[in-house]
Amino acid sequence: MKVRLLLVLVGCDREGDSGLPAVQALSVDVGASMPTVLVATWLQGAPGPVRVAYSVDDGEWRSTPPRVASVGPQRELLLGLPADHDVEVQVLVGADEVVAAATTGRTGSLDSSFPLPSLITYDPDRASPEGFVLGSLNREDGGWINGTYYVFILDRRGRVVWLRETPDGHWSLYPRPSRDGTHLILDESTYWSDARDASGGLLHRTTIDGASYASVEVPGLHHAWDELPDGTIVWGSVQAMGAERIDARRPDGPIETLWRSDEYFASLGLITYAESNSVQYDEVSDSILISFYTNNTVVEVDATTGEGRRMFGALAGSYAFVPPEAQFVWQHAANFTPDGNLLVSAHPPDGVKEQRAWEYRVNDGDGALELVWAYGEGTGLFARTAGEAFRLPNGNTLINYGASAQIREVTAGGDVVWDVDWDGERLIGHTTLLGDLYDFTGRGPEAPASGPMRHR
Repeated sequence: MKVRLLLVLVGCDREGDSGLPAVQALSVDVGASMPTVLVATWLQGAPGPVRVAYSVDDGEWRSTPPRVASVGPQRELLLGLPADHDVEVQVLVGADEVVAAATTGRTGSLDSSFPLPSLITYDPDRASPEGFVLGSLNREDGGWINGTYYVFILDRRGRVVWLRETPDGHWSLYPRPSRDGTHLILDESTYWSDARDASGGLLHRTTIDGASYASVEVPGLHHAWDELPDGTIVWGSVQAMGAERIDARRPDGPIETLWRSDEYFASLGLITYAESNSVQYDEVSDSILISFYTNNTVVEVDATTGEGRRMFGALAGSYAFVPPEAQFVWQHAANFTPDGNLLVSAHPPDGVKEQRAWEYRVNDGDGALELVWAYGEGTGLFARTAGEAFRLPNGNTLINYGASAQIREVTAGGDVVWDVDWDGERLIGHTTLLGDLYDFTGRGPEAPASGPMRHR
């Protein structure tokens, strides 16, 4: 398959004041940071607005951010390209877009040991409009096991357009875009790979081209973390004797303990083993949902004061489930929807091996969780461990199946509009849809999304 590239100069003459052509010496080469990132370079003979538009598939075009180019050497990154694709390049100048130059390039090859998924379904008319998904995957088959973990970005056709191996056999379970949308944050946990020694936990802040890179120490990290609007990092920090903290590292500041599970549960008269599997900040309520798979319970913690607000799940004092058979077990990725409902990926309490995405209305007056939406019954899909469900801005729900390594987007009516599958039991981590990949070169999005954004 060939990738066509179009360089459009708006409002430029074919020749500048210097008498040179508006564009000359165009070349397209593989970038140093990633074989799927191409770099277009050329010599600009006349100043003016410029952008690079490129097509991976017939009739589908993307574009670099428009800018005004001065006279002299120019450089643009071409993002979101699949590996091993030919690239046809045309440079058009002037109001009549006369072809000024043409060349051909090719994306490089990715790590051949990374397993490629199969695209099962894609309905672009009903799927959320974001063109890419960020996630992580263990190359080895077997569920929750050590192996070689990668952070990936796929396009909606299931093709890998960005790939990074996590070093030293460490685990990456929660890659996320930064809260301000200017870069990616990649996690590196040592807990599961280094005999449950979590002292080496790291987060890496990186632009998509690797031009900017910095690491943040998060000792105790064994599973999940999130970022607050001010750049503070919060994470589940594993402690001895089945107790866990929510630790926080302020920007350029020391580590503080925001909340302790042992103190919270003891204040309720409970003795329980607490080890978390998700930490999710909600900006609307300024709270953190921390989910404990060891006791089938979710606690809501005030992100400012560190006080426990509410508890949902199996422990005494939790909100009741309506109906009772909608009580979750082995829940993961507890989060609030834009409506303030609680959404989880879980197993049903009757032992049926079939994953559920359950959404509950939180009724504070009655102390109850009322089931208002469900997905999963009759699908036959099951995540032996892990799994997620997040509401998207268009009303669809993004679901991943954890150790079954499958990602599915469904409508409110349960129709599948996107589905990719790695087959087997490879563990997949947190997954997030991404829009414009150029946001993650450090420049940030051009405009904020409309409405409250909860899923990251």
